[in-house]
Amino acid sequence: SINPIIRKATDNTVRKADKTNRKKKEENDTPNSLLDIVDDALLNNSSKTFHIRKKGIDSHMKIVDGKYIVVSGSVIDYEYPVHISNTNGILRRQEAMNRGFLTKDDNGLYILKANCRFTSPSAAAVFVMGGSRDGRVEWVDENNLPLADWLENNKATDKETVNNT
Repeated sequence: SINPIIRKATDNTVRKADKTNRKKKEENDTPNSLLDIVDDALLNNSSKTFHIRKKGIDSHMKIVDGKYIVVSGSVIDYEYPVHISNTNGILRRQEAMNRGFLTKDDNGLYILKANCRFTSPSAAAVFVMGGSRDGRVEWVDENNLPLADWLENNKATDKETVNNT
């Protein structure tokens, strides 16, 4: 259950952002989407896969072209709110739900129905887990090696090196 104070603050932030987006839509006739959806074809088999598996979460992420893609079919914790200062994180989750990319199954789990691309592993981790997260620590590989260690071990400090893994 979500703390009523956090729920109210989150609701107020979402309402304020919705009002801003409606105004932008009226001005430009194009809503700003914070979700970047990518096709399955972009996820090639050679991409390194990382996961978060804790507290009912079972999410998978691939690094493609220097971006972090949370893979369709991932289970996320939608009930745990994103930190109130992270307006984009709140809006990404709301947009995923509103556009049908995030659905609740019969067991009460929230399943991602599209591949969502993020510019950082932390943004991807916040989308999956809520709260405020360090994605370089939360995402781990098949050997439970954190992303930060994997990047260091593979000297993947720029987009090109990450792409070639």
